Amino acid sequence: MLIKNLCEGQKSNILILGGTGFIGTWLAEHFCDAGHKVYSLARNPPKTSYENRFYFYVEGNINNGRLLEPLVEECPVIIHAAADSVPGDTIKAPLFEAYNNLLPTVALIETLQNFENRHIFFISSGGAIYGNPETNPVSETSPCNPISYHGACKLSLENFLFPFAYQTNNKVTIIRPSNVYGPGQRNKNGFGLIQTILSAILIDSEFYIWGDGSIVKDYLHIRDFVIACEKILLSANQEKYVRYNVGYGKGYSINAICQIAEEITGKKIRKVHKEARIIDPAEIILNTDKIRTETGWCPDIDLKEGISQVWKSLKTVMPKS
Repeated sequence: MLIKNLCEGQKSNILILGGTGFIGTWLAEHFCDAGHKVYSLARNPPKTSYENRFYFYVEGNINNGRLLEPLVEECPVIIHAAADSVPGDTIKAPLFEAYNNLLPTVALIETLQNFENRHIFFISSGGAIYGNPETNPVSETSPCNPISYHGACKLSLENFLFPFAYQTNNKVTIIRPSNVYGPGQRNKNGFGLIQTILSAILIDSEFYIWGDGSIVKDYLHIRDFVIACEKILLSANQEKYVRYNVGYGKGYSINAICQIAEEITGKKIRKVHKEARIIDPAEIILNTDKIRTETGWCPDIDLKEGISQVWKSLKTVMPKS
């Protein structure tokens, strides 16, 4: 009934977990602008002051059942975009991954078991869970052999959500994004290759490359990702548990991205090569036939245009050296 109502144009209350992070912020703004009432649960307040009457910030953790229950009561749609690590953060640190990402979501699932007719969207990973695939591009049915604890955690949570959907009258949609980038991404070492490269250029600092720069990944602009999420939300797919790859469908090496960044900025990157990391797959490109066929979605912003947007955004918010 939920999907039917949304398809007919009715608005829904949406709870976004991790709603003040990079992806969560874009999702919250988009769904508010579309007229949905959005509750944004996060540990940190939004960076900008919202005057949107459809937006409500709630401070807290996703494992706080008492806090969650009244929010879930109000919201038939829950988007889980909360994450406390990237693959490089938890090298040789499986306990960090378990305590900060796995266990909080398992606690969330326990709370959600008390409700019915909820649609849970889990933002997984379109790169970390596949490991080093034998062939590219990878589809939703390709083997998942994560080589990082971050990827192992994402896959574990996908697997936890399957029996949750099976045992309850709730629907689960797994979204496996490629490397999402765009304006507003936080400046943190190891968080977002494109943001890191352009930030280094802007302040004239060194940019560290793990390995020789030949690693190939699939990069998707955040705007295209948000539209994909909306298309999935509005789709007619009635499966109780479904997975979607969401990516551009084309791979670029680190070296290629550096070249594009230098062309756009007119500046040279101060590259420093470091020893390759064992957690980095050599190549990951996503097959997105499923979402394209079922929803009609396709990415609109190519890599060069997207990098240009990030560069313009950075120059307005970051001080130069």
